[in-house]
Parts: sequence; C-alpha cells; structure tokens
Amino acid sequence: IQASPIRHVRPPKDTTDAPPPFYTADELVRLYDASNSLHASIWQLGANTGLRRRELLQLRTEDLKEQGIYVVSRDGSRTKSGKWRLVPWTDGARRAIASLRSEGEFVLPRIHQASLSRAFVTDAKRANLPGSLHWLRHTYASHLVMAGFPLRMVQQVMGHSTIAVTERYAHLSEDYMRERLGGFSL
Repeated sequence: IQASPIRHVRPPKDTTDAPPPFYTADELVRLYDASNSLHASIWQLGANTGLRRRELLQLRTEDLKEQGIYVVSRDGSRTKSGKWRLVPWTDGARRAIASLRSEGEFVLPRIHQASLSRAFVTDAKRANLPGSLHWLRHTYASHLVMAGFPLRMVQQVMGHSTIAVTERYAHLSEDYMRERLGGFSL
C-alpha cells in the first residue's frame, strides 16, 4: 500500500475528563511540615503563586517588585506562552520569598528541574499525600476560584493561553455560585 487509506480520518476525541487535582489548606500544612525548611519554602512559593516548575527555577531577584512577582520571558528562560505576567503578592508568597531570598541572581538555589520534582514527590510521600510539583499550580488556581475570583483574573495570573484552560477550575466555585444565585429569581 502506497498510502494509508485512513490517513485523513481523525482519531476520536478524547472524552476522559476529571477535575484538576489540588491540595487543601490542611494538606499543604502537612506537606510543609514533612519537608526541610528550604523545600517547605519552595513548596509554599509554588502554592501561593501558581508558578510553573521552570518559572520557579528561573525566577530572578530582579523580578520581585513592589506590585508582585513579574514572570518574564527572556532569551534562555522563556515562559510557556512567551508572554510576561504579574503575579500579585500574597502573604504566603512574601513569607516564602523572605526565607528563600538569596544574594545571588536567582531566588531558588540552582537545581535541575527533575531533581526538584523528585524532591517534591519524596516530601509528598513523607506527608502521606499523592501528587506532583505541578499540583501546587493547580492548588493556587483552585483556591483562587473557590475564593470567588473572576475566571478572567485567574487566567491572567496563571498565564493561561485561553479562558477555556482556566474554565477547568470553574466547577470548584459551586458554593460561591450557589450563594450568589440562591436568591435569584425571574
């Protein structure tokens, strides 16, 4: 056969779907308690900023501004979208940065991406929790949505390319929607 007879046939759309995994506030405390102080600060920074692993590792002290953390796309340290964004400060992010702040160019010590991910899995297992480092990003987005922040704002802070990506977290705001719509009537 010179050419596949089904080369123009598209595979069926993947219909599996599940809510994004995230940690509760109590689970985060368990994670921090099961980690050494350096790792606990890194995990706290991730959970309070939603930064991707690579963004955490490439975060420079010059990116820490009064308004928040500037996630900047540079030569050699590009963001996923190739665009910069501002992540406003939270109290948890300030605490984490204060304990991580170094005199060097980068906020975190130089470590390979895979090593950071392995360290997270080790600490999560020690805390008897499932998950990966990326769950901290889901945790940040999930808690923003559950706190009632508009999806457009969550999209901007997370650096999602489309609102459709952010909408995966929308189911978490059921209580918020119920409160708002509970007395609504036409």
